[in-house]
Amino acid sequence: MLATALPSAASRALDRLSGTALEWIWQCWSAAQPWPQFFDTKQFTAPQGALELKERLAINIPYYRGNYIILGGGLLILAALLRPVIVVAAILLFLLYSYLFYGQLENFYPWWTTRRKHVAFGVAAALVAYGVDAIGTISSTLVVAALLALVHSACHKSNDEVDFEANLPNGR
Repeated sequence: MLATALPSAASRALDRLSGTALEWIWQCWSAAQPWPQFFDTKQFTAPQGALELKERLAINIPYYRGNYIILGGGLLILAALLRPVIVVAAILLFLLYSYLFYGQLENFYPWWTTRRKHVAFGVAAALVAYGVDAIGTISSTLVVAALLALVHSACHKSNDEVDFEANLPNGR
């Protein structure tokens, strides 16, 4: 039963999840600001005070949100590729999820309720994530991405911020 149910369940799950994931990725990508503007080093200066820091954070975090999400996602992919066991674990968890939720277990085993499926998958996911140290890798990668986003949003001049130094003769 597993040999026949798993491929069709995985196919149905992949169809559903890929559409949702692609839609979310497209929303992030379309919300991102142009990358040359994001990486423009001429716009990086230290904030002069707490008020300027607060204003920059309030303006830049929502403005560059898509860029920060894409940057964090890229760092997560890089971290996963540097630890291939995490990729294997993610594939195995996807197959388990597909089998539990799209394999129509209820037809063969009526005691597999939705609640039991969630509990079984949650326990398996926690054990696998702990076993391959995915929790440490993912959390440290997300912390690095958050720090990069905070430093960028604090040091990048917002678009409405006037640059008085740009109009001085000889660049001074």
